[in-house]
Amino acid sequence: MILESEYELYTTANYDKVWAQEGTSESIFELLITANYNPQRNSLGYYCDANGYPECALADDGEILTYLKAHPEDIRSKVIKEQSVSGVAGTHFFPAKYPGRDGIYVNNPKIIRLSEVYLIAAEAELKGNNNGAAAANYINAIEENRVAGYKDVATVTIDDILFEYKKEFFAENQIAFAYWRNNKSVTNQVTKEIGANDDKAIWPIPQREIDYDPSLVQNPGY
Repeated sequence: MILESEYELYTTANYDKVWAQEGTSESIFELLITANYNPQRNSLGYYCDANGYPECALADDGEILTYLKAHPEDIRSKVIKEQSVSGVAGTHFFPAKYPGRDGIYVNNPKIIRLSEVYLIAAEAELKGNNNGAAAANYINAIEENRVAGYKDVATVTIDDILFEYKKEFFAENQIAFAYWRNNKSVTNQVTKEIGANDDKAIWPIPQREIDYDPSLVQNPGY
């Protein structure tokens, strides 16, 4: 059964527009950023634009950009932008999820969206109940609201769910954690593979917590 809530999935009619808006239908929790209070050159918009720190370009031969360029019927293909980077030959594609409401610095990061809840439910059905058909219901619900002419699938695998994370959450800081909790590796910008047990995937215990309880043992690598 699909989840019932006061929130609604974005649709093909509005998906490419919601990123410049506040309090949208999927947004369960987002951070309020204003022209007076924002991270400026450390903002998501600045990192995802060729005119800022152009560090978040999609890999030219990566799975997600390859998919988006090959599937214009998927509305998510409309939230990438092709830009030139000063001093770099050719053009590159960047996420267009942080266009700015009042300058490039002002974007509300959407921390929890309804589509993530659907994907968590799909994982739970597949891993907890071994029910690929029930998991497929959640994937179908998302895809029906993203892809023109989409046809439902009968069942899904964990790789199908993880690919849905890639398509839905690129540039939203979700994908690595989805992979790690399923004991799969991700690759960083310098092509280093980072596994679920890598010290870069397991954050350090804050020193103040260790000060409170000296029996705590710091995580490896810190």
